[in-house]
Amino acid sequence: MSEPPRRFIYQALEPGQIRLLFSVVQGERIVWTLKTVQLRGKGGSQTPITFDALSYTWGDQNHTFPFICNDQELRIHRNLRDALPYLARRRSSLPIWIDAVCINQSDKAEKFAQVRMMHSIYRQATQTWVWLGCGAKYSKEAIRLLPEVGRAGKEVHMKKRQLGLLICAHNSKILPRASSPIWNSIKVFTQNEWLNRLWIIQEVALAKRIRVQYEDEEIDWHVFEMAVTHAGNLNEEMRNDVPPQNDTAFLAHDLVKESTDGRPWETHLLSIIRLTTDMSQCSDPRDRVFGHLGFISEDQVHQLGLDDSMPTEELYARLTHFLLSNGPPTRQCWWDILQFATATDKMPGLPSWCPDYHSWGRQLFSIRQIEEPVFLKNWVTDYRASTATSFPQPSNSFRELKGQIPSIFRTIRLLSSDLINRIVYM
Repeated sequence: MSEPPRRFIYQALEPGQIRLLFSVVQGERIVWTLKTVQLRGKGGSQTPITFDALSYTWGDQNHTFPFICNDQELRIHRNLRDALPYLARRRSSLPIWIDAVCINQSDKAEKFAQVRMMHSIYRQATQTWVWLGCGAKYSKEAIRLLPEVGRAGKEVHMKKRQLGLLICAHNSKILPRASSPIWNSIKVFTQNEWLNRLWIIQEVALAKRIRVQYEDEEIDWHVFEMAVTHAGNLNEEMRNDVPPQNDTAFLAHDLVKESTDGRPWETHLLSIIRLTTDMSQCSDPRDRVFGHLGFISEDQVHQLGLDDSMPTEELYARLTHFLLSNGPPTRQCWWDILQFATATDKMPGLPSWCPDYHSWGRQLFSIRQIEEPVFLKNWVTDYRASTATSFPQPSNSFRELKGQIPSIFRTIRLLSSDLINRIVYM
C-alpha cells in the first residue's frame, strides 16, 4: 500500500519570480508540476517566457479538496478543482498561472509581493482564460444561443430608446419560448458569479487576449459581452426578478484599452476605482484597495505608501488622501468619493472625507458617468468665492487633508445627490 502524498512545501520566491503550473495529460490521468520561473530580470526588464493566466472565482471557501502537484498535496476549492481537468485539455499547450496554486496563500508577505506584480503577470501572459464553471443542464444549447441573445437584447434596447417605452418585445425567430428551461442555462452565463468578483476586473482589463471557457466549450469574448450587456432587455424571458446585468468587467476592459490620451495615472486609478466599487464584490474589505493595484506599476504602488500590514481603515484613508490630493476635481468620480464619505454606516476610524469602500456597493448610484465632468448650468466661468486655493495640498499626515476641502465637504453634506451630480468645479 503506497503512502499518502506529503503536504506541499513552497520554496521562497526571489524578486521578479513567479510560479507556473504545467500539465501533462496521460489518458485519463493528468500530471501537474509547479515550477518557478523568472518573470522579470534585474532592473525590471521582462524575460522571454510564455504562459497563460486564469481568471475565475474561488466560490465556496468552506470546503477544500486535495490537489496533487509535484507529488505533494495542495488543498484547493471546489471551483478550481472542477476547472483543472478542462484547463489541462484547453486549446493551449502553455503553462498557466493560477493565484490559488502559484501563490503561497499562507505567506502574507509573498501574497502582497505577488499582488504588486499583477500588473506584469496579466500584461505579459499570452492569453487570459476566463473560467465560468461547469455542470449546467442545456449549457451547450445556451452557448449556441448567446449571439442571438445579445443581438435581440440590443435590438429591444434600441426600440425602447426610440419609442420611449419601458417594455418592448423582440422579434427573434431563433430564441426559445419564455417557458423553455434553456433560459435558466442562459442565465448561468449572463448572470455568472464571475462577473461580480472584484479581482477579475484587473485580470481581464490587463489581458492581451481573453478566452472564455465553460466546460470544454469556448465562448467568444465579444459574444459574451453582448449577451451579458443586453440580456436584461429580454423582459419576458429573463424576467424582472433578477439582479441587474453587471457589465463592469467589460467597461473596465474598454477603459484600460482606450486610455491612450496620456492622462496621469492618478486620474486613471481614480476612474477605475469609481467604476468598480459599485457592483464588484470581495470578502476581504482590504481587497477594495489591493484588488486595484494591478492597474498601476510597482513604482506607482510604492508612491501610494501601502503595505500588507496596514489595517483596513488606514489603507482606505491613505488611498483616498492620495486620490483627492492628486486626482482632478473637474471629474464627477472625484466628487463621488466626497459624497459617499458622508454615509452614516462607515467603519470606525475613517476620516470624515474618506468613504467606506466596502459598504459603498450598498448605495444605489449610476456607474456610467465616471468620465463625465460634473456640471451646474449658469455658473459664472472662473468664479471663486475665495482667493485661497480650492485644491487639496500635500500633507505629511495621511489623516489630514489640507486646503479648501473642509469647506467644500460641509457644503456637499447640504446638497442633494441630484444637485451634486450637476456641479462643475472650475
